[in-house]
Amino acid sequence: HTGESYCLDDLTCTPQQIAEQARQHPAKIAAIFGEQQIDYQTLETQANVFSEILYEQGAKPGQAIGTLLNRSLDILISILGIWKAGCHYVPLDPTHPQAKLSQVIEDAGLEMLIVQQQTSELVDSGLAVQLIPVSGIKRTEQEKTEATENGLISSSVSSVSSCSKKTAYQKADTAYLIYTSGTTGQPKGVPISHGNLANLIHSMAERTNFDSQRRLLAVTTLAFDIAALELLMPLCCGGTVVIAEEETARDGEQLLTALSRFQIDTMQATPATWHMCCSAGLKDYLLEREASQESPFTILCGGEAIEMNLAKELVETGAEVWNVYGPTETTIWSGALRLSAGHIAEECVPVGGPLANTSFHVLDSKLRAVPEGMIGELCIGGAGLSAGYYNNRELTRSRFVEINPSDATLLSEPSQTLRVYRTGDLVRARDDGTFDFLGRSDYQVKLRGYRIELGEIETALQSYPEVEQAVVVVQGEGTPAARLLAAVRFSKTDTTAGEELQSRLRSYLTDRLPTYMLPTIFCPLDSLPLTPNGKIDRQAILTILTQESAHTVKPAHEPRTLLEQKLAAIWQQLLKIDKVGLHDNFFEMGGHSLLLLKAQNQVREQLEVTVPLVDFFRYPTLHALANHLSSTTPKTTLASRVPALEAGKARMKQRLLQK
Repeated sequence: HTGESYCLDDLTCTPQQIAEQARQHPAKIAAIFGEQQIDYQTLETQANVFSEILYEQGAKPGQAIGTLLNRSLDILISILGIWKAGCHYVPLDPTHPQAKLSQVIEDAGLEMLIVQQQTSELVDSGLAVQLIPVSGIKRTEQEKTEATENGLISSSVSSVSSCSKKTAYQKADTAYLIYTSGTTGQPKGVPISHGNLANLIHSMAERTNFDSQRRLLAVTTLAFDIAALELLMPLCCGGTVVIAEEETARDGEQLLTALSRFQIDTMQATPATWHMCCSAGLKDYLLEREASQESPFTILCGGEAIEMNLAKELVETGAEVWNVYGPTETTIWSGALRLSAGHIAEECVPVGGPLANTSFHVLDSKLRAVPEGMIGELCIGGAGLSAGYYNNRELTRSRFVEINPSDATLLSEPSQTLRVYRTGDLVRARDDGTFDFLGRSDYQVKLRGYRIELGEIETALQSYPEVEQAVVVVQGEGTPAARLLAAVRFSKTDTTAGEELQSRLRSYLTDRLPTYMLPTIFCPLDSLPLTPNGKIDRQAILTILTQESAHTVKPAHEPRTLLEQKLAAIWQQLLKIDKVGLHDNFFEMGGHSLLLLKAQNQVREQLEVTVPLVDFFRYPTLHALANHLSSTTPKTTLASRVPALEAGKARMKQRLLQK
């Protein structure tokens, strides 16, 4: 199963394509963030200036430079500046705990890290990494002149031409090094070359008919590899990328507002985000847009398996819906299938449509092709294939393998072997050339778009002093309500009460793992169930934890204060339950990360209080969260907001109806 083929020599590297767009359309708007916008010429100029700043700070060709940036135009300027300095970027997520950031900084051997004032405080001061403030990027020629006169940057920097710096890009050079979850607790670095990236962007633009008239709304964190497509494909094509603000990217209604405000015609997101948009009225918005707009709306949905109900709902919007599939190791996406009513008439939504210069192979455990219609592991070859894992030859040898020439279909000579990546995904080929996705062959899962190695969470749990063994499972995998559950066996009998145990373990993991990797339930077991052959019985553990998480409200501890009652009403609505007790745990009642985002939005809308996501994990009970809010927000403010906000909300609804 292969995509179309074309000569890779005909492609130019991503920064060269963007520079060419700046030459042809210098005044065209390249990117927008909130009220800020930047044209192609200014983007090129600022990237050139920043590359010189990096050079003066000691950057050398081939060096890895980290980026720890909140959503802003700074991201684009930094990436291009790093490339123009002959280096490659390593994206880090500001929402990750310091320990996780330190792991990546140390493993990648970062000597330089680009930061903003807010993110510089997230870096462990004990690390030998030089922090480069993004404020060094000058927004205009006038500012650059003033900076030179004040000695902030040297005259050599100020004399940089506003035309593209002549960097000699090679397709084999690394464009970025990105980290994914690892089973040992150590994230895995995946280097992606300029050739890999150029093939992906060209193929996806061709497949989806993305051109210079299109506008894409970028909603993904830079540390998730699919963000590279969102940010760079529009620029390579001469279009416009609109970077969604942080709060907008987490709220369905705000996303729909952004689609309308910025006249967006393309958006890529995970199924979880599309669920939010559908709940906010995406279908009505797109059907109304279709009646007044000439260009079709393009939906790119990927990052995890898309469930049938969501696929049907998206197709019914009238948009062009693409089910995109691919692991990080083969450069973002390897396949893109435009969904039709025929595709979603079966039991599951198919994947397929190998991109250009890409091949799909369904193989057995001995890397032999399986007969059509049989289940096998999907292995991917072609121009998107990474060189392997950074500084990890053993893992590279196990996942990047050579397959027999008789099973390869992209060979120019019969004697050649074909290098492929073993995805670990189990699939079955359909008669129409697409594939049924049937799950994983290991303990790696996709949860709301994030690829998670359950072993990494287990390793973190087992580093807790009193935990002897830990097993993490997924409840409701493949559904919007999916959540992580953890079974733990202690080295000695633990007499800690249930609520305190949950709090201790959750607090411990919060300092070590991103919030999307935190289990919602921690259940102590005297022993872990085994299969007949002596292996951990994960299915039995899932059954036990599902039963343990069944919840009964304690009516003797009902919410008392106005704040507690308001929070309880929010929980009842989101969790679809009739009653919430004062000491009930949001996660034990079925809460998960998607509902957490909705809870955060509801609290912000109804109480005008922005609660960081991490605080929901630290204060998971109604009582604890209410006390926290009371202690961090003036009581008179909270008390006066509830009735006033109810009246304001009613007025807002009335205005929307009138509109």
